[in-house]
Amino acid sequence: MKKKSSLFRRDFDYEEDDHDRLKNLYRKNQNQHGFTNKATLKKYEFDYEEDIYEPEKNR
Repeated sequence: MKKKSSLFRRDFDYEEDDHDRLKNLYRKNQNQHGFTNKATLKKYEFDYEEDIYEPEKNR
């Protein structure tokens, strides 16, 4: 029986250049959109029910 061959080669010599590093940095930083703390990279969770700046409905 014939062994399935992959469409993508995995045994090539890869040398990372400046363009690849910038592209990888952009991909990593894409996940950090929103309000993040840069020191810990944690996203803040907001409790919208207790928002003091929310306008009152009775006015």
